[in-house]
Amino acid sequence: MSRSFIYPDMMSELLDACEKKLSGLVSNDELQRVVQRAEQTIVAVEEKDIRNHLTGIEVELELIKFTVEEAEQASAGRKVASDLINWIEARAAAQSAGSGST
Repeated sequence: MSRSFIYPDMMSELLDACEKKLSGLVSNDELQRVVQRAEQTIVAVEEKDIRNHLTGIEVELELIKFTVEEAEQASAGRKVASDLINWIEARAAAQSAGSGST
């Protein structure tokens, strides 16, 4: 799936970090670091929507840190990771459908 992206390695790293977050292997801070790295890496105009979405994800993770009770932060981070996986998969599917019709 990540081969349909201009930055497939970065997208794979993002998905891996999300999967690890869902498994409890990384913290919200580590997921946020990967999201920030992806924001800095993804600069192609064709993938501006990805960068913009990641900016929103990074803000969500930052808000969790300061507005969610500590006991609930891991769960909130897992929700963000799950939503990001779903968004990336939908984005890849839409891109594949669009390129298949040309």
